[in-house]
Amino acid sequence: DFTRFAVSDGARVALLTDGDERLKTVLSDPAPKAVTQSKPLYRWALQKGLPAENIRFDAALAGYLLNPTASDYDPERLAAEYGSRSVRLPGQEGFEEVLTDLARLLAVKEPMLSQITENRQEYLLCEVEIPLSRVLAQMEEEGFGIDKEELVAFGQDMAERISALENEIYALAGEPFNIASPKQLGVILFEKLGLPAGKKTKTGYSTNADVLDFLKDKHPIVAKILEYRSYTKL
Repeated sequence: DFTRFAVSDGARVALLTDGDERLKTVLSDPAPKAVTQSKPLYRWALQKGLPAENIRFDAALAGYLLNPTASDYDPERLAAEYGSRSVRLPGQEGFEEVLTDLARLLAVKEPMLSQITENRQEYLLCEVEIPLSRVLAQMEEEGFGIDKEELVAFGQDMAERISALENEIYALAGEPFNIASPKQLGVILFEKLGLPAGKKTKTGYSTNADVLDFLKDKHPIVAKILEYRSYTKL
């Protein structure tokens, strides 16, 4: 929540709170820094008008590069996967969570950097991903303007097109049905209309984009369904 901070130079630990002048000193120091996540830190620093210089290691981004399919990259999971020593530091009331995350960061930094180096991903982490996280933080903080009335009008236009397509599809099918249900759509296409189907599984016929694209010249309902899907996604 960026109200409490635990920072370390590897030998000493300092506990700081939001508004502490020493935070500016720490963040502006040219020494290389390691953090658990750089993007939220960059955004918080932007909001406070503080620097955040020379971040050279981001545990979450390193975790992503090493394992892009993981479900999350929070310090607890990274410590369980890469930690090589205890992940607890002496507690102080109100600082338990940030102290624990600092301990986890200290535990994973070297093992993760070793794997990053072995994979030749140092440039990707330090010169692409971390600088990009700063750009993304700036984009999130700045935002962009929208024409609300135009956006609402666009949504209404989509709703009208979807409604019209539903009626056209029902007419071609000869009955109303749930177009978004693959099971019901499969029955209409392959049983009622007799279109060529792939192998039927326990859950019914496949009606994915490849199947419909193959069938789009077989019956006019298929093109309408593809158009319906594109509009409902919008």
